[in-house]
Amino acid sequence: MENSAERKISTRLPYVDAMKGILILLMVCGHCFGEGGPLKNLIVIFNMPAFFMLSGWLLKEDPGPFKDYLWKKILRILIPYLFFELLMAGYQTAVNGFSMEYLRKIVTMECNIGADWYLITVFFSYLVVYPVMKLRKRLLILFAAGVIFLVGFFVRFNQAEVYLSRILMGAFFILAGYLARPFLERLPVPLAIAGLLGVIVAYRMNGTVDMWNGCYNNCVWFVLGGAGGFAAMLLLAKCCGKNPVLDFFGLNTIPIVGTNQFIIAQLSWVTGSSVLLFFGAMIIEVPVILLLNKAVPFLVGKGLPLKKK
Repeated sequence: MENSAERKISTRLPYVDAMKGILILLMVCGHCFGEGGPLKNLIVIFNMPAFFMLSGWLLKEDPGPFKDYLWKKILRILIPYLFFELLMAGYQTAVNGFSMEYLRKIVTMECNIGADWYLITVFFSYLVVYPVMKLRKRLLILFAAGVIFLVGFFVRFNQAEVYLSRILMGAFFILAGYLARPFLERLPVPLAIAGLLGVIVAYRMNGTVDMWNGCYNNCVWFVLGGAGGFAAMLLLAKCCGKNPVLDFFGLNTIPIVGTNQFIIAQLSWVTGSSVLLFFGAMIIEVPVILLLNKAVPFLVGKGLPLKKK
């Protein structure tokens, strides 16, 4: 979900932005259709794991010096997280009065905007991934990913450990995406269909899962659902090719993450229809994205140079 995080790779792989667009639309769709419904439960089986895997798909084999690596993540992820969280804290202060609770949620990763959990999680997941990528050898990276997964899966006894679990699970899926790329670069249709079937089976067998609250149920079905969904969405994105609508939303995932739930909450006063909420939210997102990109690009992950030349 990192905006233009790997621009060179993205331009070589025209389906990447389309895939981001598909995944962000599914995320907003899940928010519109609420908790407990079958569509929402199906989406969360694979949607966020697929986002993390796509981040790994775009990783370079050599992440470079840690200082440069960290600076990129601060500019493109951490600053937008702080911007949207402080924006919501300011709104809540204007409506309800100031409370230290707003700042506590920012610092503890509880978040004033629910979807922002992804931004702060992927930021720290990237930091976990960095030393693993320095191992260079894929077998060692695979082993490290397995250890990270096991720790993340079993460390969930209190809320703080749930936040840690999110980070480790995110790191695992990032590494899984990196390791899968040589095998899925030329994705055969039967494998993508098998991935879709894997999502359906995981949905039936594993019940409700949600990375947000650290609910994974069976570890095998959880991984199968995430990986299968990634393969299926990858094929769908390749079939879509250069789609201006998907590309637009795919290039602006961070502003959508930071604003969609607020927009949905306001629209819910107007309509109770999940379908109207979804289409209304995405229509409103367009001018919001254009305004943010024009007014404060450096606060939404764009427009600030990585180095002074």
